[in-house]
Amino acid sequence: MPKSQIINELTQYTPPRFVDGTKAHIIFYAYHPPTGKMKRKRIKLNYISNKKNDASVQTN
Repeated sequence: MPKSQIINELTQYTPPRFVDGTKAHIIFYAYHPPTGKMKRKRIKLNYISNKKNDASVQTN
């Protein structure tokens, strides 16, 4: 068994990281057994739209 595969099996995932930008999301890496590599996982978060840009809130 290669050394990198042993390390990946021991490291099942990385701690999640919150990314705040135009689209807020959480990123982490998880071990994918069939490929033997770490695979990036992304969880997109819903957000509250900006009231200035929201047409349903504007009163003209």
